[in-house]
Amino acid sequence: MKTWTLSLNTATGKASYALLVNAFEDKKPISIEGASDCTDAPGYERVKAISVEQPHKNDATLYLYKGDGQTRVGRIYDIQGIDGNAEVFYLGNEYSTSIRSMKPNYYGQMSNIDIGYTRHSCQGDVAYRLRTDRVYLHPDINDGKTFTLGTPGQTYGTTRIMSQRRTSTGECEQLGHYEIYAPVAPIQPYHHPICGEKPCQIKP
Repeated sequence: MKTWTLSLNTATGKASYALLVNAFEDKKPISIEGASDCTDAPGYERVKAISVEQPHKNDATLYLYKGDGQTRVGRIYDIQGIDGNAEVFYLGNEYSTSIRSMKPNYYGQMSNIDIGYTRHSCQGDVAYRLRTDRVYLHPDINDGKTFTLGTPGQTYGTTRIMSQRRTSTGECEQLGHYEIYAPVAPIQPYHHPICGEKPCQIKP
């Protein structure tokens, strides 16, 4: 580990020491430039300059948070595209210069889902009229957390459904002569590698 010396016998040394104490208390990273000599103490390089790295932060800054709304992922650097094609570019932490990216619209926000049944009067096996290769979000399914339909890697055939229930009203509807087919597959919780079990949030 590199070790430096700092003289407290000069005004500059005392000011640098005060700067170090303040940075330590605020947990701010520092940069030290050595003087390439050991004038102050034999065997220890003298400090020439100290700088405290300031975070990229102001009142207008937006941050990317995990789905819990509490865990900060990073400071947003840029947002490109709109709607389903949007992509967020962010810095991993306050002092980072490495830009990362993610697409926040990885899930489908559903306002209503028709839950199908293989028998009349909403009886029999449940068949969600959803795709098995997408991520969804609905307030009444999986406790309002993101989910997928079916186990990844498993193939599901479609089954004719005879009745369906709308999540918006809870009413059961007989389909009669309508021929509608949907996969009979279980709801599976989905955990995004960055956002978690709920969509990421963008806020100050």
